[in-house]
Formats: sequence, structure tokens, C-alpha cells
Amino acid sequence: RHRRLVIVGDPGCGKSFLALHIACCISTGADFFGLSVKQGPVIYLAGEGHGGLLRRIKAWEKGTGESLEGAPLFFSKVPARLLDAAHADSVAAAVDVVAEREGKPLLIVIDTVARSFSGGDENNTKDMSEFVASVDAMKARYEGCTALLVHHSGHADKLRSRGSMALKGALDAEYRVSKTGESAVSLFNTKMKDAPPPLSMHFGLRDVELGVDSEGEAYGSAVLVAIEASGQEREKKLSPGIKLGLDSFLEAKRDFEHCNDPTVGIHVEEWRPHFYAGHTGDSLQAKRKAFERARKDILSAGHLAVSDDVYRILDLPAGHRSAFLINRQRPDADRTNRTAVGHVATCPGSVAGQTGQASLDA
Repeated sequence: RHRRLVIVGDPGCGKSFLALHIACCISTGADFFGLSVKQGPVIYLAGEGHGGLLRRIKAWEKGTGESLEGAPLFFSKVPARLLDAAHADSVAAAVDVVAEREGKPLLIVIDTVARSFSGGDENNTKDMSEFVASVDAMKARYEGCTALLVHHSGHADKLRSRGSMALKGALDAEYRVSKTGESAVSLFNTKMKDAPPPLSMHFGLRDVELGVDSEGEAYGSAVLVAIEASGQEREKKLSPGIKLGLDSFLEAKRDFEHCNDPTVGIHVEEWRPHFYAGHTGDSLQAKRKAFERARKDILSAGHLAVSDDVYRILDLPAGHRSAFLINRQRPDADRTNRTAVGHVATCPGSVAGQTGQASLDA
């Protein structure tokens, strides 16, 4: 199935490490942190950081114990200017050469959207729509190919991708990458079309020494490793607003028929009265401001996701996760089954995700 996916995050958050890890897994057939992938050719259109890619590749090999020798993983030497029709055609022609020799690519990575925008305006809906159309035209040449875009988060709103919302509207899935510690990275799904949202994943960046340079200085890179979410630590640091927000959210879920299903969301207007009831503010305005602040902080922390004012669970802190699991075991017979505004269930059902000497001329 053709898909458009995006990984969104701030500069330096680890999103390119993640995209490269996915690319390496698919090209070799190695599991992605316990998840099986379909092996096949990968094209990586790198718009920046070409000098550091080789180090990251070597670090991936050394850190995972996998070899990329002979793997069909190919990198561009220059950014792919996809709003420039002539350059987009030259990129497609170069990919065709690889496809004829290695087989149709399963994954095309565009890292980053900004460096592939050819001087267009990311905030302009027309430019963004043309960019999406260019990506679609390239991947449509190869049946079963997925396009994975690496993109920066918004300048003011870190909860969304930068630029026109035409990009998010065209996506099958969006993932947000956040740094949750000095060397910890978390991956949250913030949009999933026609499939159940996957659970959040948590990684550490482990340093990998690669050798010594001509001046005797050690050099290296890093590789992603799976880690457990620091739920207990996060629970201790919850602000009163976030704690009340999550408490009231779970209370609101318990009022409805499918409260035991984490994929089922509740509308903001179903959540709001529970928060107001627990807040000590002496006016409606104070309660409203506190709710808006808590709601934004909870989204920013990655505990909940929202679509069309319907909120669903992404990754609860340890204490709230335990309470939710206990509540899931309670019988529902004493609860009133009712349909409420915006009470929506997400449809049941992401990415799979030669190097070394090989490169893609584009």
C-alpha cells in the first residue's frame, strides 16, 4: 500500500538518526527494535549532513552488529530540489537506474523537507501542495513504495510540523520525535489514517567509538538503542495542572461505553467539565485558562494526541497508566452506555522501514 509518512521534530532531536535507522533496517532486513520489516532497496535523499552520514552508518553497523555490505541502500550527493521540475526529473531518472539494477525501492527518505523545497515557501499552500505532488509522482513510479519525509516542527507550535497544513492533510501517518533527556528520544504517533495508532517508542542515543584520526583524536558517532520510558520519573515531575488534566481525562473516559479502549478518544467538551469540577479556581475564567494551559502541556509532553478536538491516549505516566489498567479490569455493567459529541473510535490496524561505497547521483 502506498503511504506518505513524516517524522517531525526540532533540530537536534534525533529524527535523522531515526530515519537512517529505519533505512538501514529495511535495506538489510534487520528487525526494527523487535518489529519485522520487509527487506528491499532504499533511496535516501539527504539534503544536509553528508559528511556525517558515513560515520552514522558505521556506528549503526558497529552498534547493531549488522552489516550493510551489499545492502541496497543509496544516498544522494546533493539535496533533491523537488519543486524544480528539471531537477525532480533528474532525481527520478537516477532512482530509475537503481531500480533497474536492484529492484523497485520500498522506501524513499527525504531528509529534510526544508532542504528539498527548492526555494519555495513552506507556508504557502500552493507550494506545499506542489511539493507533495512531486513526492507522489516519484514514489508512484514504484509500486509499493513508501515516502518518508523528515521535517522540522513549527517555530511557535512545537506540536505540529512547520509550514502549510497541506502537508499534514496529505499524510497517511505523522510521528513526532522529542528529546526527553540528555540522550533520550521518544517517538509519538500524532496521526494515523485507516489504522490503529501504534504505541509510543523510546530510545537512547549510545555513543559509538569508530577510530582515531590523523592527529590522534578519537572520533565516533551514535546509534539508537531501545530503552524503557522513564514513567516513574515523569510521574514525580508532573505539574499540578497536568496531573489534574490527566485525572479528569481518565474520569471522562470512564463515563463512556468504550472507556477501556485506549484507541477511543473523547471530545474536548466531554473532558472539560471533569477538569472544571476538580479545579479550585474561583471563577469560570480561571478554570478555562487552567484547562487550556493543562491541555497544551499534556499534548506537548506526549501523553495525549488530538484530532478534530477528539483526544486519545498516547503514553500515560506510570501512575496514570497503572490506574487506567486497573479501571480497564472493572466491570462495565454499572456504567451508562451513551453516545456523546465527538465520541470516535480510531479504525483498527507503519513504516518498515548499498551503502558503503554506493551513492545516488542526483
